[in-house]
Amino acid sequence: MTVKIDIIDGTTIKQTFGGYETERIAIVTGLTGDGHTRLYNALNTAGVPEYGDAHPTIPSLTVQERSGSPDAADIVRIRLVYRTYTTSYGAPPEGTKPLVEVGTALVSMNTSEDVNGTVVTVSYGTAQTQTAVIPVDRPHTVIRLTRTEYYDPTEKSAEYTGKVNMAGWEIAPSSPARTWRCNGITGRSSDGEVTYAVTYEFEYKEDIPSGNWDVIYQYTDPITGTTPGDVVEGTGRKTVQVYTMANFNNLNLKA
Repeated sequence: MTVKIDIIDGTTIKQTFGGYETERIAIVTGLTGDGHTRLYNALNTAGVPEYGDAHPTIPSLTVQERSGSPDAADIVRIRLVYRTYTTSYGAPPEGTKPLVEVGTALVSMNTSEDVNGTVVTVSYGTAQTQTAVIPVDRPHTVIRLTRTEYYDPTEKSAEYTGKVNMAGWEIAPSSPARTWRCNGITGRSSDGEVTYAVTYEFEYKEDIPSGNWDVIYQYTDPITGTTPGDVVEGTGRKTVQVYTMANFNNLNLKA
């Protein structure tokens, strides 16, 4: 089998919002086999660029698509499409930075601790000491990142939504584990599912007493309906991890 590449007929080059795209044409002759076997053999002939190979003169372009069609009984024409972006799972066009929106709002909650994490108790005469229940507004920061992607984000949304960060990650490198929760990953396509505008939403929580998205469960006296003032972790109080952790760096949001 022989390969002749860079046939001028049918070659193109163009620039889009995703970068450059060009085509090369290869002709493979001397093939054997019938139907799809012949086409398969053509794509796997030595000398035909492989998926992911760099362009010979524009190394930033790589093979992202290969297709073959019969030209004659033993001849196949191969179309090689080179693009500047990668089509790996979740990856955006090369060099694309997401649109970032950030906002902080106050969320109402009840707490039994002061700003230093000390349990607040009250007593009256000889009556039983009670633990205070104090309404407070805590700041919750939400960040949304939107970018163009080339894959339906359904699987990615199911995988990460409702998970919390494993540790500091590329959007918030200094944040402790379990302080950021992925509230959702949504995508919208307006070009027949060729591209998607994908939005990622994360919410930050560093509330007392847990300091993250963990839940604190405390003993409540069944008679008084209050929590004793001397509860501590392991005695009357338990911290529970209720969200699974995930490595948010795998989303490549700083690409």
